[in-house]
Amino acid sequence: MFFRFSCAVVMVAMISFAAAMLESRIQDFRQELNRQAERMVAVKSEYARLRADTRQLGAPARLLPPATAGKATTPTRR
Repeated sequence: MFFRFSCAVVMVAMISFAAAMLESRIQDFRQELNRQAERMVAVKSEYARLRADTRQLGAPARLLPPATAGKATTPTRR
């Protein structure tokens, strides 16, 4: 009778330990997901900023000085 009782207590303890470990892993995964979501927001905002910079730098009026912005320039060859 004592053997059955001790086996039952050991099994309950093992199940409790396994549940605690599983809970810890779940919490770690949730924290990792939160970090990934924060990084995704940062990457998206950086992507939008770089797209805006690219659009601004790619505009011909921005590349030429104001005096020659309306004129077409052709390189002279010798």
